Amino acid sequence: MGQIVAIVDACSNPNLASDLDFYRSYFNLPACPVGTVSATGTSCALEQVNEKGATTPLPPAKSSWGLEEAIDAEMISALCPNCQILVVEATTSSMNDLGMSVNTAISLGATVVSNSYGSPEFASENDLSNAYYLHPGVPIVAAAGDNGYGVQFPAASPNVAVGGTTLIQKTDTGARNGSEKLWSGSGSGCSLYEAKPVWQHHTRCANRAVADVGADANLNTGVWIYNTFGGSGLYEAGGTSVATALVSAIFALSNTAAPSTVSPASNLYSNANALYSVTQGSNSGCGNYLCNAAQS
Repeated sequence: MGQIVAIVDACSNPNLASDLDFYRSYFNLPACPVGTVSATGTSCALEQVNEKGATTPLPPAKSSWGLEEAIDAEMISALCPNCQILVVEATTSSMNDLGMSVNTAISLGATVVSNSYGSPEFASENDLSNAYYLHPGVPIVAAAGDNGYGVQFPAASPNVAVGGTTLIQKTDTGARNGSEKLWSGSGSGCSLYEAKPVWQHHTRCANRAVADVGADANLNTGVWIYNTFGGSGLYEAGGTSVATALVSAIFALSNTAAPSTVSPASNLYSNANALYSVTQGSNSGCGNYLCNAAQS
């Protein structure tokens, strides 16, 4: 079955298809033609729709969100060249529009949904979690933020919250040969409002703890992207937007659809021995595992 990785962002990027075409060609990846994603597809296709799932009209273009779309699409391409990419563009950056876009992605067959945005927590966030971000069996992956210690939504929602690391890779042979530590800009902490999931067993936080997993996000050890909508072509990017897209691609590659009663995030905890353990780094002076790598 084809893997459809949905990207949820606001507004539109009119150069996304041509920039992705250049990126994939530059890095010797097969073409990803514009088309309709399908559960039976086995090669890349790129489809952009609005929050209602229609290809027209797309929302107004905005370069800041266009950068997010470029990062997301190209990082998913880098790790999963045959993944189909469904870009759902919310009309505005409101949490309701973005949340509706997640539901649209699910209705169109997304097997993973990548959300590289966030807002400070708010008292009514549980209502939005229940309405938009809880789709058992489908990884709903969200960025933990780039402002250091602190929790944002929807990363606080009990799905897959992605923090950032600093990855220094010494060789380009395709095998790990380097060092990795917690990135100081990564978001993390104890949610103010979201209940602790049954698969988390920490003791210093009565609620949901963020994050669940991390990937490279430090701009100084970042990734190459190609963006001409407000960007200068090829340049280096970072942030937990990068990490979120990378983790979303990994979930797609694993092709392990969870039963509808299981949270995909719980699989990270039950299979922790299959993940690389980050043992160094901090994003604040909180003094415990909520901000320090490898503490409990």
